[in-house]
Amino acid sequence: MRKDPSSAAALAEIHDQFSALVAIQRDAAATSEMLNTIESVRAQMQALKPQLASNAATADVRGAGDALDQKFMDVESRILDLRLTGRGQDGVRWPVRLADS
Repeated sequence: MRKDPSSAAALAEIHDQFSALVAIQRDAAATSEMLNTIESVRAQMQALKPQLASNAATADVRGAGDALDQKFMDVESRILDLRLTGRGQDGVRWPVRLADS
């Protein structure tokens, strides 16, 4: 790594800033992967609902699935706003969260 000659920062400070940016990038990528996994599992659970709906023996499974889905939504809602539509004035209506853009 080469220091910008016009920078007043010490090389150690620049290294620390670079390390922090790499850590932020790594965390953002891990968060994105986690959200993709959650959405995939939620979609699979939604696909199973019709098969479980008419069977009284699967009531416990349906209840556990609904509880898990709510937990997933709680996690997602801390990272991005599930109310966003992608049109209109979403950014004005609700504050931006970590993964909203």
